[in-house]
Amino acid sequence: MSANKTVPPPGGEGAGTPRPPVDQAAELLDVERAAALLSCSPRHLMRLTDARQGPPSVRLGRLVRYPRRLLLRWIEETANVAGRR
Repeated sequence: MSANKTVPPPGGEGAGTPRPPVDQAAELLDVERAAALLSCSPRHLMRLTDARQGPPSVRLGRLVRYPRRLLLRWIEETANVAGRR
């Protein structure tokens, strides 16, 4: 098989049809990636989250995820509050 051929996914509805691009605003970030956006450690972000002082998060069982759109909005709101002091 040549390198430029695309193999469709096995059977089922939608097999062989391309997926739409992922909406980055709807992307869920893990603790490490969210902390990198905030320039803080993952541990610090988890402390903020546990104290309910951090950005909005979603719990999926034991996993914590941060919706990119809400994280960016939280950064803007927090920066605006800090700038008014």
